[in-house]
Amino acid sequence: MPIVTWDGHPFDSADLAGYGAMNTKVTVGGVSGLPLLVGMFEAATRDCDASVTAAQAAKDNAEAAETSAVTAQGLAEDARDAALGYAAALTGTSATAIAIGMGSKSFATEAGKQFAVGQFVIAASAADPANWMFGQVVSYSGPTLVVTVAAIGGSGTHADWVLSVSGARGAIGPAGPTTWSGITDPPTTLGGYGITDALARSGGTMTGAINAAKGADIASAGTTTIWSADGNSAHITGTTTITSFGEAPAVGATRRIVFDGALTLAHGTNLILPGAANITTAVDDVAEVLAETTTQHRVVSYTRASGQPLVSTSAMVLLQTVDAAGYPAVDISGFSADYCKHVLIVTDIKAANNDLICFMKIGGTWITSATYRGRYVNEAFNNTSYTVISINGASYGTLLGGVGTTAPTHIEMEFLGDPTGYNRKSLTHQNITSAGSICGHGFITVDVEGSLDGVRLSMMTGTFTSCVCHLYGIKNT
Repeated sequence: MPIVTWDGHPFDSADLAGYGAMNTKVTVGGVSGLPLLVGMFEAATRDCDASVTAAQAAKDNAEAAETSAVTAQGLAEDARDAALGYAAALTGTSATAIAIGMGSKSFATEAGKQFAVGQFVIAASAADPANWMFGQVVSYSGPTLVVTVAAIGGSGTHADWVLSVSGARGAIGPAGPTTWSGITDPPTTLGGYGITDALARSGGTMTGAINAAKGADIASAGTTTIWSADGNSAHITGTTTITSFGEAPAVGATRRIVFDGALTLAHGTNLILPGAANITTAVDDVAEVLAETTTQHRVVSYTRASGQPLVSTSAMVLLQTVDAAGYPAVDISGFSADYCKHVLIVTDIKAANNDLICFMKIGGTWITSATYRGRYVNEAFNNTSYTVISINGASYGTLLGGVGTTAPTHIEMEFLGDPTGYNRKSLTHQNITSAGSICGHGFITVDVEGSLDGVRLSMMTGTFTSCVCHLYGIKNT
């Protein structure tokens, strides 16, 4: 039974003892016929040499690995140092005092930085990074960096800038909502949005003014939509009759409108006007409109540019005002059949020293024929001068004799009777000095059939230095 196998051959104890060890032949390393012991020593020697060789190779490999590790360590340290140096080159500092703002900014900074032309950079305050500027490098030469700022944050002037290379600014995202429309359960405080004094939708007390915008002009039409204007007030142009103001955005909405021309507002179910009557507008008239429903609107206030009330609460209404300064004559044409009597008040009459005369316009024609009758009483000299005028063919009625250029005179005239009904038109007048005393009075009549359309006050020669006329209408109450 073998007790050992060596070099591929099994041996038992008899083979290894005495004779057997020498007579047993083996083949070792390709050599045959070797005694067993010789073969064993030869094989052992070979194995020993192989082990020495392997050990030397392992040693050489270990030394090479050590050398490679040292080299790798050096390269890694070089890469680290290079990365740290490059990272340091991407940032800089500046003590230049610069105010935050758009446009060109120049920073004094370190040399050797990676601030290439066209590169984007951010300059932020070291004390408060909320104060920053973002822009693109225009030039970098030595210690001077010039940047065109395109976006900013914060405010103020700072001298502790940290300069950092940045990427290009991304595209601007969609705008967020500017109103609460479409937002469910909006917050009552907007602190998270940078707003700390928001007024809750449920109401509150304003502590400052609300400045509403003026919208673009709106052309008049049958349906003139005033609610889509980009402001709470707007001008309406044109002369087309308006029967509706369109559809309001909400019940309770209000608008202020100014009229640039004469048009008709037609009273109706959806356009409710003061006095339940149509309104003829004039330039610069103003209306306040309230949406009682989205389609039914009420004019809650209407102010005429002339100052006249829309619906008179008085028996006497101003119909016309005319300034005649610089003219030789003035025509008063605001007479209306809606009034039973008209009063013409002429104030501050000054002119060259000549007479003031009067004509009436009947049925569209100025009457200058022998149809006037009247009497003028001069009270300037203790009521001693009485003059009968316009009798037996005179062509005009004299209101005032010897108008001067210094002390103004005032005249109050009343036109009696329906201006469209009767043949006889009667004018009574009273002249008052600037001191308030009565200097004359009288009357003028004309017997011509037709409506009283106007009165002309004219100087015999020259022009009025000053003269202001106010025509009023009086209704029966």
